[in-house]
Amino acid sequence: REGFDTVVAAGGDGTLNEAVQAYVDDEGKPIAGPPLTIIPCGTGGDFARCCGLGTHGPVAGAGSGAANRGV
Repeated sequence: REGFDTVVAAGGDGTLNEAVQAYVDDEGKPIAGPPLTIIPCGTGGDFARCCGLGTHGPVAGAGSGAANRGV
């Protein structure tokens, strides 16, 4: 995580799940890190759809509008 300006996760819910694991410790507590950008291009896209982010194409994630909505 150190030395990166942004983390980009391109994929679906499974890819996003793997990416966000870098933002929690072994006890599930949040760890600070660079902003996370989601490029929803998976099969289902449940997370992106439920957050109103769309299901295909880049959207800004943590550190932008999504974070302000409690995502």
